[in-house]
Amino acid sequence: MTYWATQHTGEGNREFCRLQSVIGITDNYFNQHFPDNMKERVSHRFTLNAETTSGTYESELLNSSKATADLSARYLNAIRLSQDDLDGWIEHGAHPENLPNACNQCPFKATCHDAFGYVDLNPASEGTQRVGLYPFNEEAIWTMYQQLDRSSTAHTPRSLLSSVVGYVLESHGPKIPAGEFPPQANHMGSDFRAPSLYNLSQRQLLRQQVLAQGGSDTTAIRLESLILFWGTRSINSSVIRQRRLVGGLSQEIFQAFNLPFIDGEVTTASSTPPPSTLAYPLSRRSNFVSPNPGSDTSAPSAQEATKEKEVQIPIEAQKTSPIILGRYTEDINNWSNGAKLQNYEKLRELLVSFIETSIDWEMYAISTAQVKDRIKPLRMAFEDQVGKTINTNDSLVFKRSLSMVTVLQALDYLNVNSKNPAPEQIGGYLILLSSWLTENEADIVAFAQRPTAQSSEKRPLISIALANCVLLSCLQGTFEHRSYSARELLSLVLTDCVRGTDKQWQNAIAQSEQYRSKKWASLMTGVVRKDNYINTSRKSLLQLLNRPQGGVSSVRFIDADLALDILETFEQNNWNLSPMEPVGNSASKEWAANYEINQAFIAHFGATLKDERALVTDKLNALQELIGNSDPKEVFAQIQKWIDTMKQLQKPYQLEVKSTINAQRLTRILNSLEQVAKENRPKALALRLSGIISTQKEATEHLQFLQSFKNEVGKQLTQLQQRFDKLRDETARSTPPALVERTYQEVENIIQHTLQENQEVLS
Repeated sequence: MTYWATQHTGEGNREFCRLQSVIGITDNYFNQHFPDNMKERVSHRFTLNAETTSGTYESELLNSSKATADLSARYLNAIRLSQDDLDGWIEHGAHPENLPNACNQCPFKATCHDAFGYVDLNPASEGTQRVGLYPFNEEAIWTMYQQLDRSSTAHTPRSLLSSVVGYVLESHGPKIPAGEFPPQANHMGSDFRAPSLYNLSQRQLLRQQVLAQGGSDTTAIRLESLILFWGTRSINSSVIRQRRLVGGLSQEIFQAFNLPFIDGEVTTASSTPPPSTLAYPLSRRSNFVSPNPGSDTSAPSAQEATKEKEVQIPIEAQKTSPIILGRYTEDINNWSNGAKLQNYEKLRELLVSFIETSIDWEMYAISTAQVKDRIKPLRMAFEDQVGKTINTNDSLVFKRSLSMVTVLQALDYLNVNSKNPAPEQIGGYLILLSSWLTENEADIVAFAQRPTAQSSEKRPLISIALANCVLLSCLQGTFEHRSYSARELLSLVLTDCVRGTDKQWQNAIAQSEQYRSKKWASLMTGVVRKDNYINTSRKSLLQLLNRPQGGVSSVRFIDADLALDILETFEQNNWNLSPMEPVGNSASKEWAANYEINQAFIAHFGATLKDERALVTDKLNALQELIGNSDPKEVFAQIQKWIDTMKQLQKPYQLEVKSTINAQRLTRILNSLEQVAKENRPKALALRLSGIISTQKEATEHLQFLQSFKNEVGKQLTQLQQRFDKLRDETARSTPPALVERTYQEVENIIQHTLQENQEVLS
């Protein structure tokens, strides 16, 4: 090129003549390596490429499947020939009409050409040179070439030969004799992407038919790859010239690749097929059945060709037109072939809506509130989506799979065509959606039931919340010391959930601090200490049990049967709580509240009951110590007698007598306290202690009264004894008259009698 740019003028270059040259180079070399000063000397520039809509240039030599097949066939033939064959052809002038053809020595030529197609290298000459396209066919070469990524690979003869023909043969050639060709569609090429089925609902049908013939999922994946590249991107079945085709492919192609010849899906072909995009004679295409399968495919006569055109239907008539099934069809197809899912946000909204409305959540004891919290778009993700998952530790991730792709395609289609869906489409999609839901429902339900994805807690939240609320009502003093039916217990608990307030709980704490054990008051204070867990737990129970009717959630329709079943199980366990697994930081406030309450009850409720029973036992012992072995009636009879004596003697005393303090109530108090002291069963003990605060008040009042009486009697006794001793001392110093002495003896007898009575009362 330096010599071509040499000046023909000047003292040293006058012997040179002016040259006009024509140079052929590639666009890439011209753009990347051709010197700018040389570009200025180029007078004319001709290109064999055409500018695309994206501003890039592609070869106009390969604008049809015929052109790509012609170029590929020549290189395929060269690959099959030996070096000696090529050298001999060159030595004899390398005339195109004399090009050796490896297919002429192949025993499978007729069948191979009939199935995979061929290219006639000398269509205008008398001697035909038909070169087979195996292991490709014309459709496969064209599809792979069209699927080249234009952003990184230009559509040129070089890319066809290197990225399509060369790459496929070099990467997957050994798979052919091993019966493993073609590979999975998205593994076929490096620079080109795999297309997708026009109707993704056929994927499931394809798989079912492969498995029905004894194949595996791997076989189904390979067969789909065959349909996508070699066929019509559908498994539509049709009969042409008494020969059945599936996806436009004959049985011989399936057999050549060790694939089962499935039944496909019988559809009605369009009466007006779309025009062919292939500009070459129809008889050259592998998609047309040979008049005599298995025989040499020589050029048909004019009469045969005419007859052939009359009876043969182009494969385009069988092919399902590329229907836009939904707004995101292309995105879903690309994702199925390994690309990232771009419209994941819209698609997961459709998926969430489908899941919410399709699963019978009540059957799994999952409330509407739980569904809204767990089954929502922000907790759903797809493998290899464009956007990041907000919480990777608490998300339900759907893997890229055949069934997932089909479900997204179905939801997209039904969303777009909700008003006028095609009957043949909607039926298949509904079956696929139902099948997918059956396979995945258990995992979805488990995700909704658990507080977080990482938590191993499997019990329904409603079971935990109801047990918590029962014990909260117990702490608050709602229950009385008697037996309750499950229905009665549920009614009391729900009443507390509806009507309970913070003020009521604080009042209950104040009473507990006055009349209950320290642990009881401490436990009540502890469960309410953080984030108002009590109200959260009670409200969550109402939400979990609520079964809204007609879309109105403000009016509660309680699932009583579910609640009663849970209560019966709880009572069978004698009100013993099972520890919960940690719920995780991302758990909802309902889970967090019930977890904290559950942990507090497990750690302290049993000890609180024992401590409270010990307090009751101490009060019982104090009462029994005051009355001894006497019956309450006898005790109060003696007290009344003492009061009457003091009145007769007109002796002042300090003892307040109340009508509420009497023998009958004391008897009842003693019985209640004795029952608590003897009770060891957790449930029965909890019920007796829950409402015992009124008994504790009465017991305290009676204990204080008896203690006051004892103190007053003791005081009176001390005073009488002091007076008696003083009187005796005074009489001992003088001799009183007989009348005085007699009176003194009477007073002494009265005092002695009174002292004796007081002593009996005190004993």
